Amino acid sequence: MTMRPQFYDPDAFQLHTVDNWENSSAHEQSLKVQGNLRRVNRGADCWNRWVTSLWAWATNNDIPVCIYSNNSEWVGNTTFAGFRFPVQVSFFRARFVADPAQKGDIVFSGVRFDSDANFVDAKFYGTRATFDKTTFRGYADFSHTEIG
Repeated sequence: MTMRPQFYDPDAFQLHTVDNWENSSAHEQSLKVQGNLRRVNRGADCWNRWVTSLWAWATNNDIPVCIYSNNSEWVGNTTFAGFRFPVQVSFFRARFVADPAQKGDIVFSGVRFDSDANFVDAKFYGTRATFDKTTFRGYADFSHTEIG
């Protein structure tokens, strides 16, 4: 018997509820993280439109959401300049690599985190990681984070 792939919409707001994440398999969590990576790669304008809609949906439905990018790897073009995170975000055990030679910058300049930001066990590989003019309005946890 051949299994047909099920339709998967990584932009579906329901996938970003805390309850949905906690009840997902490792494979399902990986698909959600990959969707977040693709969405970020579309740029700040695209990201900010989508995440503002996610925030409005969560607020209107009184549902806790979180953008999970746990165990993700960001290689090349590692800039989040101008991105907005109005909901909780988790980069738990994420790896940020400036470029294959690990010589460039990892840029979070001008980012606005309006809720909690989890960078626990994250690793930054590059010349430097910049957070100039970044706003953290919630709890920001950088426990056990490495830069090197």
